[in-house]
Amino acid sequence: MPGFNSAKWIVILTTIVMLMNSCVSNQKTNPTNKITTFKKTEKQKEDENREKEAEQKREDVLKKRREDTTSHGAIPSNPQNSTFLTIDSLDEYIVGPRDVLKIIQWRSDGPFPQEMKIREDGRISYSFLDDLYVNKLTPTQIDTLITSKLEGFVKNPRIDVLVHKFESKKASLFGEIETKRQGKGPDVWPIRGKVRILDFLLEAGGPTDKADLKRVELTRGGRMYIIDLMAAFARDDENENVVVEAYDRYLVPKLPQYKKKAEADNEVYVFGAVKTPGKFSFAGKSHVVDAIARAGGMQLASGMRNIHIIRGTEEGTEVINVDFNKLFKHHDLSQRVTILDDDIVYVSKTTIDKAKELLAKVQPILAFFLSNPANFRDKYTTGGGLRLDTDVNEQSLREQDRLGGFSGSNP
Repeated sequence: MPGFNSAKWIVILTTIVMLMNSCVSNQKTNPTNKITTFKKTEKQKEDENREKEAEQKREDVLKKRREDTTSHGAIPSNPQNSTFLTIDSLDEYIVGPRDVLKIIQWRSDGPFPQEMKIREDGRISYSFLDDLYVNKLTPTQIDTLITSKLEGFVKNPRIDVLVHKFESKKASLFGEIETKRQGKGPDVWPIRGKVRILDFLLEAGGPTDKADLKRVELTRGGRMYIIDLMAAFARDDENENVVVEAYDRYLVPKLPQYKKKAEADNEVYVFGAVKTPGKFSFAGKSHVVDAIARAGGMQLASGMRNIHIIRGTEEGTEVINVDFNKLFKHHDLSQRVTILDDDIVYVSKTTIDKAKELLAKVQPILAFFLSNPANFRDKYTTGGGLRLDTDVNEQSLREQDRLGGFSGSNP
């Protein structure tokens, strides 16, 4: 019995030891793979979380702006920047400095029009009248003012006042504005009286098919508001279809799907000793290697050490030299330069290939000279000599020699 018990315990202990070894072995092999997989998944999750957080921040900003706008009801107006005045139920333009007036005086022999630019001090001089202050008046009010002043000089004066050029009050429109028609597109546009943003946008060319009309940004009085022009159009919502004021700034953004694409795309030009030079687009971060690969790779005549990236900066033009020998042979990752939008990548030829091109130009001349050393100087230098850019070959030179060459003398 004691022997049996001893054997039983030996078997049990052996089994326990084997199980422990198996567990330890699994821990040495599997956790590494699990950890590696976990790290990759975790990195992907971190990237996704960062993108979600950035998107959420953008949404929060837009939501806050929307709440600010909604809390005010109608977007507040600044009377100092108003462009019109309502007189007898009619909305009239308020003039200001740099506006050009057309004043028509009716005489017995017909109308006598004159154009008057309002000076920076808000005054004009007309006929017998000097330094009339017309700033912030409407054409009707200016008509009344001039008529009353002229009555001291002219019997029953008849005056008409029109605004010929609108220059004193402007608002800016930027972003997705259509440019198909000449003179239209994003710009600073004059305001010609009472006009709402939908009409103002159409006057400037209208929105493009990529415009996000639900999120048009208005900056007024140092604050930003988000206005929904789709609601303004569909429901005739005047809180959204605001009246344009002087110094307003409107930005029509792209729809999100186009905006993300625009932010990701870089256009790069690749020229020189590559197989298919041209302009190429890259989504996201790319390097000079990617640009050359998209251009079909380098030609055999290209110089691995002579790659140049030409880049425009605020300070001027920057030239970055790239050496592929260092990158591929010595694994120098500093040569893996990131390309930016509008970069120009130029791949130079090797010095040997440049020499070959030069030799190809002079080879016909050398061949003829070597075959006719005695006649060369007499026949072909009296006329001024041959140039390297002369389009000649050995056959044409021999033909000229057969015909007598160039004597260099007048017939």
